[in-house]
Amino acid sequence: MQQFMIPDYMYSTEFWLLTTPVLLSFFLLGMVLKPKGAREVIQSAKPSEVTSVLQSASDAALGFLEAENLSDSDIEACKALGRVFRERGEFDKAVALHKSVLQHPDLNEEQHRWALLALAKDFKGAGLTTHAEESLHQLVELKGDTPEKLEAYRLLTELYERQGKWAEALTVRNRLRNPNMKQKRTHALLMHKQGQELLKQNKEEEAQKLFEKALKLDSRCLAAAEDQVQLLIKQARYAEAQDVLREAQANRPDLFYILEPYMADAFKEDEQGMRVLWHAAALHPKAHWRSSVSFAQFLEEQGETEDALKILRRAYEQNPTTIETANALSQLLTRKEENKEALLVLHQHLNEKISFFPLWQCDQCGFSSNKLFWRCPQCSKWDSVRAYKHK
Repeated sequence: MQQFMIPDYMYSTEFWLLTTPVLLSFFLLGMVLKPKGAREVIQSAKPSEVTSVLQSASDAALGFLEAENLSDSDIEACKALGRVFRERGEFDKAVALHKSVLQHPDLNEEQHRWALLALAKDFKGAGLTTHAEESLHQLVELKGDTPEKLEAYRLLTELYERQGKWAEALTVRNRLRNPNMKQKRTHALLMHKQGQELLKQNKEEEAQKLFEKALKLDSRCLAAAEDQVQLLIKQARYAEAQDVLREAQANRPDLFYILEPYMADAFKEDEQGMRVLWHAAALHPKAHWRSSVSFAQFLEEQGETEDALKILRRAYEQNPTTIETANALSQLLTRKEENKEALLVLHQHLNEKISFFPLWQCDQCGFSSNKLFWRCPQCSKWDSVRAYKHK
């Protein structure tokens, strides 16, 4: 009798690495395609396994969803199926699935809320905005503060904001109880957007009231402050415009430079007041470099070069790694023919910048560090380190 010999290649690791996934896929496909076993496979699969099972499954395997009654385990399977359908972009199947669930009269309140929310997500993913809004409105009209209702509010505001329906978005957000500071800032920005729409309709008085409300809700709302200042200047209410500018500088020193172009008009009758405010803005520890540079330029134009130099030197001392401040200071020194100090400023700046530059980089994944590594901490490759190339 001829003895059966196992081929040598079947002993290799590569053979089993290649064949095992194929065999497993056929096994899963066979399980799913069993008419009576489809439900059991999906229900027993882990969430991470459902996708791989369904990707190989026939639509016929989902026939159990047409049953007259759905058990708790069926609902769990439907949740997994709906997520997978949305991830695969098969929104028509997801919609059909969740509509089928909603038609069952024996759903409890929690299951009903889940199905409505899932259906809204299906419509939203498919771009059917009107249908998504209808499902979400049905959900928010239900009694009680539930996680599903909070999620519905969030999705509704997202839909309205995408469509530029600022008033509707604000109305929905106002239904949220005890909004935190982050939410209040969003509310203020929505008020500002709504006010801008009113400005386009030449409803300045109504717009101005909204800007005032936005600033009361969030004094850091620079967008509302900018439009409010412009309106007040237009109405020759300069003292009020100045107050808005002072509040903005106190609350947003990092972005106050955005409002600086309006200072000349707001302080046209009070240049000293403008200088005091601008000086404070330029030398604030959190000030943007533009504030110090623009104030120095203003002083230089007034013939106050030495004062301009003081501002730039102070600003540069506070932020020696800011190239724009170093550049403005060196240029002003050059215009004064103080070339030696100008060159020194640039050298100091380069030394400061170099201290922050990485020295080494992995040529496999790009991970950079000031510390030399022989095994990349990010991609785990050995001997992939190279000197960092600065561009």
